[in-house]
Amino acid sequence: MKDEKRASGIHVEQTELDVLLEEIIEREDLREEKESDAKKKVEESKSVAVDIRKKALESMGETRKRRQAMNSEEKQNGLTVKKKTRRSGSDAVEFLKEKAEQEAELREKEIELKRNQQDLENKRHESFTILMRQQQQQFQETMVQQNQLILTLISKLIDK
Repeated sequence: MKDEKRASGIHVEQTELDVLLEEIIEREDLREEKESDAKKKVEESKSVAVDIRKKALESMGETRKRRQAMNSEEKQNGLTVKKKTRRSGSDAVEFLKEKAEQEAELREKEIELKRNQQDLENKRHESFTILMRQQQQQFQETMVQQNQLILTLISKLIDK
């Protein structure tokens, strides 16, 4: 189909057969890619497995030699090798002390936060009570004014 378009330079109508053939070719290409990827993964896992088996079956002397060779290669490449050290019991105690200090600081912060929240709540409560007192006082004043007006009105009515 593509060859026909290139050769003739005119528009060639695709038949259903052409479309289906192209689809089959694309699916086949995808399947081949998947198979090649799967083969690569299998080969990689096999090589890793072989390497692990070799390391597991080698003797202590061979392990030391291999590690020394790796260390010398890393030194030549400019990489520093960090030597493994055993930790003493004091490291654990030091860790626990640091953890206890961090927990104490956290507790202090929580207590301070609770104090601040309580202070804020107390201020809100005080402002609410002051507002309620003011409203109550205003209500009493209006009641007194109303009573005085009613009394003056009654007194005027009685005088007439």
